[in-house]
Amino acid sequence: MPSLRHIAHQILPSSLVYWIQKKKKLKRNKSLAKQAKSGGFTKADLVAQLKLMGIEEGDVVLVHSALSKMGFVNGGAKTVVESLVETLGLEGHLLMPTSTNNGR
Repeated sequence: MPSLRHIAHQILPSSLVYWIQKKKKLKRNKSLAKQAKSGGFTKADLVAQLKLMGIEEGDVVLVHSALSKMGFVNGGAKTVVESLVETLGLEGHLLMPTSTNNGR
């Protein structure tokens, strides 16, 4: 079954699809800039949120995410990984699938 996004790309003029994508990206960039000004997420913030989610020391966690969807994180991906490792401790296991961005 085709996704709504796929259907929209088929029926909407490409100029409208481009305009929508551009507006969405602009809104996202404004939001990130606002978060950056307020300090963004710190390692301590992320550890606290992970614990609120029920992740405990010694757990096995599979993380499949996009950093861009997390908002502004001080230190970027390194801070996210360090937060996960700190939350899981020495006995925990962190699995993170990787792939290239070449679309294959």
